[in-house]
Amino acid sequence: MVYDSSQPYAKPQRHMPQVRYDTGSKQRYGDFARDLRKAITRNTLPEYSLAEVEGANGPTLSMYRDEAKSEFRDKRFKPPS
Repeated sequence: MVYDSSQPYAKPQRHMPQVRYDTGSKQRYGDFARDLRKAITRNTLPEYSLAEVEGANGPTLSMYRDEAKSEFRDKRFKPPS
């Protein structure tokens, strides 16, 4: 796992072939990458955002919690502003 230390909060990143391996996908790599790019474009995961980052060794998937999409569920505390 690669961490982008240039960001205020380090975001976990994984190289696309490693993501394919970790998910256990049986798709060809090209088909898997295309489908993953479509998911990145849709950006419909609750509370998380995905981004493709060009890394030194090829494309990398960056996954991070998106505060703008988060629901603050515990009513005892106020969300940070």
